[in-house]
Parts: sequence; structure tokens; C-alpha cells
Amino acid sequence: MKNNQQDNLLLDLFTEEAAEQMGIRKGGGLTAERPAELTFAKPSDLPVRPSAELATDEEQRAYWRTLRAFFRSGKGGELPAHCYPALLAPYRNRPHMERNFPLWMEEEAGGQVMSLHELLMERIARSAPTEGEAKILKDNLLRLEVIVREKMQFADDAYQGFAVIDDALDTLIARLNIGGAEGETFANDVNNLRKHIPRQGLLVPFSPNAPFYLLGALVREHLTCKRKDLQAKTRRLTAHLKDILAVEEDKKPESHSPEKLHGALDFAESFFNFEELSSVIPTGGAAIMPEERQHRIEKIVALLEDTEADFFQKNACLILGEELAANAKVDWENTFEKCAVLVAPPGQDSRLAMDVFDKKMAEYAELFAAIRTAELEVDNKYVQEIHGDFFAHFDWRSFTAEEMAVCPPVLLFAKDNCLMESELNDFSQLLSSNRPVKMLVLKQGVRSSSGGFAYRQELGAMAVAHRNAYVLQSASVAPGKLVEGYREGLASNAPALFHIFSPTGSEQTLSGPNLWTSAAVEGREFPGFVYNHELGAWGSRFNILHNPQPEDDWPQHRLTFQNENGDEISLDLPFTFADFAVQDGHFAGQFHLVPPPFWTDDLVPLGDYLKLPQEELYAKVPYIWVVDAKSSLQKAAVAWPLVLTCQERLDFWHFLQENAGIKSYHVEQATERLRLEMEAATAQKTAQLEAAHAAALEKAKEEEGRAAMERLAAFFLDLDTSELVASSLSAPAKPSKTVAPKPAPSESAAEAEAPKAAQPKQETDEILMSSEPWIDTPLCTSCNDCINLNKRMFGYNENKQAFIADPKAGTFRELVLAAEKCPVSIIHPGAPLNPNEPGIEELVKRAEKFN
Repeated sequence: MKNNQQDNLLLDLFTEEAAEQMGIRKGGGLTAERPAELTFAKPSDLPVRPSAELATDEEQRAYWRTLRAFFRSGKGGELPAHCYPALLAPYRNRPHMERNFPLWMEEEAGGQVMSLHELLMERIARSAPTEGEAKILKDNLLRLEVIVREKMQFADDAYQGFAVIDDALDTLIARLNIGGAEGETFANDVNNLRKHIPRQGLLVPFSPNAPFYLLGALVREHLTCKRKDLQAKTRRLTAHLKDILAVEEDKKPESHSPEKLHGALDFAESFFNFEELSSVIPTGGAAIMPEERQHRIEKIVALLEDTEADFFQKNACLILGEELAANAKVDWENTFEKCAVLVAPPGQDSRLAMDVFDKKMAEYAELFAAIRTAELEVDNKYVQEIHGDFFAHFDWRSFTAEEMAVCPPVLLFAKDNCLMESELNDFSQLLSSNRPVKMLVLKQGVRSSSGGFAYRQELGAMAVAHRNAYVLQSASVAPGKLVEGYREGLASNAPALFHIFSPTGSEQTLSGPNLWTSAAVEGREFPGFVYNHELGAWGSRFNILHNPQPEDDWPQHRLTFQNENGDEISLDLPFTFADFAVQDGHFAGQFHLVPPPFWTDDLVPLGDYLKLPQEELYAKVPYIWVVDAKSSLQKAAVAWPLVLTCQERLDFWHFLQENAGIKSYHVEQATERLRLEMEAATAQKTAQLEAAHAAALEKAKEEEGRAAMERLAAFFLDLDTSELVASSLSAPAKPSKTVAPKPAPSESAAEAEAPKAAQPKQETDEILMSSEPWIDTPLCTSCNDCINLNKRMFGYNENKQAFIADPKAGTFRELVLAAEKCPVSIIHPGAPLNPNEPGIEELVKRAEKFN
């Protein structure tokens, strides 16, 4: 059975904009205009944030004394009528918001479960597959959907789906009233679509009873699928056992009497004399079956034949809690066909379910013992000493998974407050006993915090604590999750708890039941989860992924509004439990609208407030954004008792997250330890590399210093000094005479002599600067900087380390640039080969530090 249902909790809503563009009046009727093409744009009437000058200091102090008194006590608060959570304001007073309902359920094994919208889209694709076909009908499919909703809007019961859609198609033809050839074509297209609508199926509206109808259909589907093989087996075994008994009957002497022969061969009466034939047929010779075995086989045959009229005609046994039976408007006998319906006395729901289960399972144990015995008898393998004792103690705990699956289930329907308040011990005993009773327990309504704060008892969490039960916690607004969970729970050989949040229709809410239920899931009032103990490892058993934004504390949504100048502004806001509580009249006293003149920094968004440390909370008051009846954006202070409830809901959500492996403390701790270990190892490795590099660089500098001195010495040794010697020898010797001391030279003369005295050093510098460029090749890091600058001047050796390939292949500027770019400073430009190169003086200065 395929499930095409897609669950969208809060945002996938059938908005009024679409309805208006389809030509739907606010009263629900249809206009005569042809609908425009559908667009799902944001509404243009955005809320407006007011502005006002801050009050004086004295006024601030007086007001905030009152505000803090309200915050701490939760007394004196009041929320004006028609205030709405700001994030839900776009959906206020907008009809036809349910996209998941009405729900179509095909009444046959393997049938589909989908929304009405999905059904119509699928069937129009079959009846008119090409783009140009049935254009008018395709343009009016949403109009058809609205007509169906109109016909079901006051219903709590399921409808025969084809009858409703058939009537809606006729209504659509009448309302559009298209004449001429176009009208005839339209009518033909409608009739073609009508032929493709399944004849057997239910349409279930969104109502408090929707979970019951859905479970009833899936119970029938489950048993239909599982029983086919068993029914064929019982018929086959019955036939085999009857053959065995017939053979045994033929062994008896009376089977050869003329009367028996005449009855068996009456078609040949004119050919045989049955008296004489009886006298010549031999008797005896064949072993006679023991009487005990014959009686056992006869008893099994009788039991298997009764199974056809009894076991296969039962679908379930339904136990109703007294409060649920009195208030739920459900035709139980028709909804759960072939089911026995019992109403439990007050406080006896779980006890009665256990008693009925034990009684029914004793009957089914007798049946399965008979089937197993029949298989042994057919194969002639039954041994009384072995199998007799086994089947004498055979009960439901010895059933195979296949045997348990075909048993009509025992269903318990109740309200969670009844189980929690008066029979928690019996409920726990039912789970602990591992009796595979299937429990559909409704949570309806929300308890306010006005009676004092207390941690909430969670029925689903208690069931998980027993470890052996299948647990589905979900909301009725998500039928796809219900279908999936119901099927898994019905297939489980363990107890199954379906804990469903569903509206009663009488809640004191500003929004409709669909939106209110969706907001309960968004605000973590009733988070959904699945616990399946049969999946093995604990982490794999838990699943919370069908909640909105399961990784976050609260779901984040964008609020768009206008300031007083008409400018659009957007804020990302969390949807908290307090946002959900705004809709519920029971919590109205837990809020207080703060006038804009008193919006100070001490007003803190609730989502931020819940994260602040205790020492920063003294002066703060949390708030959430709401929209009043005039579409004005307001700050509503949240009282401390409601803040405690928000913390409690968040704590339960963290409990579910950690069980599901999201934000797991142990995982986060292990991750942090691994991060610190990796950082320490990286720092150690970096320090080792830096030390090794420093040592290698120092060694290279020393070696290069020695090499430079060697090159300098070699340079001086290669100088031609013969001219200096010859000039000194050819100079005439002057006579020695006493020369009067010369007067001290003037400053100008000293300055003139200074260059002459410095000339030998200048010549040495020129000699040093005329050396060729070179690279400390062993220290090269292969960074490619010099290669990319000039591939002819620089090259790589076999180790991919740079050397000067051709100093004449480039300019001195390129040598200097390469030296400056080199990350390890191993390029030495030497002296310029071309003294006339532009900017040579500057380049020589820049090269000095690298030579």
C-alpha cells in the first residue's frame, strides 16, 4: 500500500489568497468570475511596528515596578481580544487552510492513502495526460476541491468518497454554467475524470475522530493482507486430514457392505451385482489407525472448519474508555467492522484490555495448536509423548510472528488524562507484560500553568521507559506520519502506543483546530517521535526527524513587517511554547502588552532570555511579538510561570534530542576531546617543523657565509698585482731632507681628501657587487614564485629545487623581485650585469639585504 501523503505542519497551508483568486467569497460561496492564475504571494497587509518617544525616567520607574510585579507573580496580566502570535498573523481569519485533509483512503488491500488534493491531481493526470487536454477542468481543480470541502465542512464522520466527489463534479458544472461547444467539451472532460475516481474509498475530514477512522481502515488492510496465506493453509490441511480419515474409513468391514458399494458406484448399477461384489472383496490386512489419533484428527478438522465461520470473520476487539465513549461522536460498529466493542468501567481501561486479550489469545492458541498438529499429522510426525506435552502448555507467548500477525488485535482507545490520573499502575503492567495490545490514546487540550508549575508526566516517555513497546507520538494534522506509525505498530509483536494530539473542537483558541494543532507541534508543546524497539541498537530506535527543524531548540521563521515609514523589515524569530500559548484563552492572564514608550533594553526576546545566565536575569523581562486587532506589532511580556513552562517544554525536547542522537552530550564531549587532541598534535608538529626549519636555515646561512668568504678570497687571489708592484719600483727616490711640518688642512681640504681616502673601499664594494647571482638551492621550498616570474632565468633541478639557469635571460629587476618574493629568502641577486638598466640605483639598494 503506497502512501503519497506529504506532511507540512505550519507553512504548507491553503491560504485565503489562493481561495480569493479562485473566486471564493469570505462566506464560502463562489463568484461568477473565472479564477485568475493561482499565485501564493505573501499578503500585502503586513503588520506595522509603532514608534513612540520613550517615557520619562520617573514614568519608566513607576511602570517597570508594576511590570516586574506582574512578571514574577503572573497576576494582573491580560491579553486583549484578537491578539495573535506574530508569526501566525498571515493566517489569521483565512479559511480552507488544511492541505492534508480531507484524506482519501482507498478501501482495499494495497490501496492508497493521500489527500484529496493529491487524489484529484493524480486522477486528472490519468484522464487528461497531455498539456492541452481538459484545460478548463484543470484550471478549476482547486475550485472543485473547495466544493468538496463545503460539502464536508460540518462533518465529523468519514464519507463514501466517490459519492461526495461525484456530487461536487455536478455542482461544479452547474456553478460554472459554461454553454455552447466549450461547455459540452467541459462536461465530457468532467465525466472522463469521474470514470477515473475510485469507487471504493473514504473521505475523512480533519476532526477529532480522524485518528480513529484512519486506524480502522489500516486494521482491515493489515488483517486482509496477513490472513490470505493462513486461510489457504487451513483449507489445505482440512482437505488432507479428511483424506486421511476417508482412507481409514475404507479399512472398516462395513465399508464393503452392498449399501456402501451401491452408494459409491450407483452410476454402474446396471453392470454390477453389489451383493456378489461385497462377498468377494477381501477384508483385513491393513493396519487400523489408533482410536486416539482418529479422535484427535476429527477434533482438528471440526476446529479448522469452524475457523472459516469464526476466526476469519473477526477484525478486532475494541475496548473504549468511558470518557471517550461518552464524548466521541463515532459509529464504532461501522467504523470498525466485525469488531466486538466493549466500554470499560471507570479506571479499568488497561485492566479490561488485559483480561480480554488473555481470553482471546487462549482461543487463538487452540487454533494455532490445531494447525501445527495438523501439519504434523499430515506428515505423520506427531509423537504424543513430545508434542502432547508441548501443546498442553501452548499459549500466545509461543506464537510465531506470522501467527501473531493474523490474530484480530485487541485495541484500547482512551484519553491520556484518564490513564495518567487513575490507572497508571495498570497501564505500566500492561506494557511490562508484553501483551501486544494496540493503544490509541488521545491528548486533547493543554494544561495552563495557572495552577502552579510542575514537570509534566509524559505518557510516551513512560512507555519508552519500559523499553519493549512500539511508541508513536504525533499530531492528527500529520496523517502521513499516522499511516506510517500505525502500520509499524500493528505489525509489531509487542505492545504499541499511539499517542495522538488531536483537537476536540471546543478549545478556546483564536485559530482553527488545524492551525492550533500545527502550532502545538511547532512550539514543542507536543513534539513527535517514534520509538521502535525492534530496530536493535538504542540510537537507531529513536526518531524525531519529522519535527520542524529538529536540530534547533525552537523552529525559526521569518517575520516581515513595516515600520511607521512603510519600509519592510524582516526578523528571524523562534516559535516558542509561549507563541503557541497566545492562541489559547487559558493562558491569556500570562501575558501583558507593553506600550511602546516603555520598550527599553530590559525587555528581552523570550528565546534569548531562556539562554541567559542567572546573574544577568535580575532586571530582565522576556517578551514575544504579537499582532493586535489593528495589525499593529506589539511586545507581550511573558509571566514567570509561563517562562517555567517554556523551560520545561524545552527540557523535554532536549531529552528527545539526546535520545535521538541530536546534540548528544557524550558525542559533543568526545568531539571536543578529539578537537583538543588534534589541536595539540598540530601545535606540536608545527613547533617541530619550525624548529627544524630554523635549524636548517641557520646551517644554510653558516655554509653560505663560508662559501661567500671563499669566493671573496678567490677573487682577491685572482687579481693582477704586477702593475701595482712595477709602479712602486719605478718611482724615483726623493732625497731625504727635513721638511717643515705642514699646517693643518682646512675643513674644505679635509673634505676634498676624504673621497680619496675612501676610494679603496669603494673599489672593494664594486668588486663584491659584481659577483653573479646565486640561490641556496638545498633550501628551496618549490613555491614556484621565481619560476612564474621568469622561466628562462630560473629553473628546477631533478629535486624540483630552484637554481639560476641563465642570469642573462632576464633583468636585474626580476632578480630583485624574485629575492623579495622568496618565502625563505634564499635568492641572492648579486651585482647588476647592465649598469644602465632603468632604476638601477634603487634596485641595488633593495638587493643589498639579500646579498
